Amino acid sequence: MDAQNVFDTLDEQNIVTWTVLITSYLENGQDEEALGLYYDMRKAGIKPDEAILVCILKVCAQIGLRESLMTAYMKCASLEDAHTLFVTSSIRDVTCWSSIIAGYSLHGHNMESLELYKNMEQDGVQPNEMTFPPILKACTGLKRLECGKLVHNQIVNLGFENDNFIRSTLIEMYACAERMEEACSVFRQTSAVGDDVLLNIMIGAFVECDQNEQALELFGQICQEGVELDHVMFLWVLRACLNIREGRLMHALAIKQGFDVHVEVQNTVISMYSKMGSLDDAHAIFNSLSKRTIQSYSVLFLGHSLFGCFDEALQLYHQMNVESMIQQDQSTLTLILKICATFGTLSTGRLIYTMIAESSLDREPFMGNIIMDFFATLGSVTDTDSVFNGLHLQDMALCNVLIGAYAENGYFWDALRFFRVMQEDGIEPDERTFLCLLNASGHAGSIILSYNCFWSIIDHKIVPNSHHFTSLIDALTRAGLLCEAEMLIMNMPMEPSLVAWTALLGCGSKHVFSDCKSSESGCCNQ
Repeated sequence: MDAQNVFDTLDEQNIVTWTVLITSYLENGQDEEALGLYYDMRKAGIKPDEAILVCILKVCAQIGLRESLMTAYMKCASLEDAHTLFVTSSIRDVTCWSSIIAGYSLHGHNMESLELYKNMEQDGVQPNEMTFPPILKACTGLKRLECGKLVHNQIVNLGFENDNFIRSTLIEMYACAERMEEACSVFRQTSAVGDDVLLNIMIGAFVECDQNEQALELFGQICQEGVELDHVMFLWVLRACLNIREGRLMHALAIKQGFDVHVEVQNTVISMYSKMGSLDDAHAIFNSLSKRTIQSYSVLFLGHSLFGCFDEALQLYHQMNVESMIQQDQSTLTLILKICATFGTLSTGRLIYTMIAESSLDREPFMGNIIMDFFATLGSVTDTDSVFNGLHLQDMALCNVLIGAYAENGYFWDALRFFRVMQEDGIEPDERTFLCLLNASGHAGSIILSYNCFWSIIDHKIVPNSHHFTSLIDALTRAGLLCEAEMLIMNMPMEPSLVAWTALLGCGSKHVFSDCKSSESGCCNQ
C-alpha cells in the first residue's frame, strides 16, 4: 500500500500520521491490519485521540457481531450460513477460526474441522487454547490417534498443556483409543487436583475401558484428600462396582453425601442392583422414587431380561403404560420387543407395535428393522412384510431382514423373488443378503439356484466367508450330493467349521457315501 510506504519514510510518526494510515487500511477493508497498526501505535507510546478510537471501536463491534452470528448459526446447525459468514469476513483471526472449527466438530463434521485447522495454519494464524479441544474431538471421532498425538505435541510446544479443558479432551481421546497409559500420563501432570470435571473424566475413562478397580482406587484417593465430591462421580463409581458389597457401600456413601436425590443417581443405583441380580434391592429403590423416568423403567427392564425374568419385565411394561405421563423412547421399545421375542408373546408385541405406529416411530429405518426382526423371529411373515411396505426408506439392512424372514419361515421362492425386485430397485446386496439367499435356495432344494447364488457373490466382488461355504455345503447335503459337499469342505480357503462337518455327517446316515474316497469315520476324525 502506498500510504504504508509513505508512512515508513516519515521522520516523525505522530497521532495524525497514524490516524491517516489506520483509516486508509479501514477504507480498503483491511480491518485486521488496521487493528494490528493500532496495537503498534500503542506500543510506540502514541496516545489515541477520539477519532481513532471511534474507528477502532466500530471494527471491534463488527468483529463481535460476526462472532455472535457465527455462534448462533452453529447452534442452529446452519453450517452453510456460518461458513458463508466466515469466508466473507474481512478479519479471520484465531477466534474466528476457532469458532468455525468448533462448530463443525460439534455437529460431527470431523474431517471438515481438520481441513479448516490445516487451512488456518497455512494462513499463518497461530492456534490458541480454544482451538485445540474441538480438533482433538475431531481426531477422536475419526479414530485418528496418530493425528491426535501430533496435535498433542503442538499443544506442548505452544505451552497450553496446563489448560484443564485441553487436558480433559486429551484424556478422552486416549481413553477412546484404549490408550490408558497416555491418558494417565496426561492426568498425572495436572496441578488442579480438585478440578471436578477433570476428575470425573478420568474416573469415567477408567470405567469405559473396563478398568473398574483403577476407577475405585482413584475415587478412594479423592475421598482421602478431602476433595469435594459431586453426583457425577457417583454415576461413574456406581457403574465401577464389581460386587454387591462394593455397590452397597457406594450407595450408602451417595445417601450420606445427599446425592441420592438426583434422578440420574437413583437410576444408576437401580441399574447397578439389577445387573448384579439383586432385583429385590432394585425394586425397593424403584418403588421409593417420587418421580419415575423412562430411564428408571429401562434399567429395570434390562435387569429382568438379563436374568430371564421376562414375565416380570412385561408386567413392569404394563405398569409403565398405566403411568401415562411417561414418554417411551426407541431404546425402551426395542428392549421390550426383544423380551417379547424371547418370551414368544406375539400378542403383546403387536400391541407395542400399535403404540409405535401411533407415534410414527415405525417409519424410522432403525425402529422398522427392530419391529421386522421381532415379527420374523416369531414366524409372522405377513406382519414383517406389512411393516416393510410401510417404511419410507427401504435400505439394504431392511431388505436383508425381509429376505431372512422369508427364508427362515419356509417362503423360499418369495425370498428369491424379492431379491430380484431389490436388484431392480438398485439396492446392492451385501454378505448378509447372499447368506439369506443361500439358505433359501438350500431349503428350497434347488442346488442350481444355490450354485448360481454362490457365484453371484463373487460377481458382486464380495469374498465368500465361512458362513457362505457352510450354507452351500448344507445345500449339497440336503440334495444328497455328499461327495461334492466333502470335496468343497476339503478345498475351502479357510478352516472348515464344526457346523460344516455336522451338516455333512447329519446327512451321512440318510445317504450312502458310495463314490467318496473318505469314510464317515474319517470325517469324524476331522
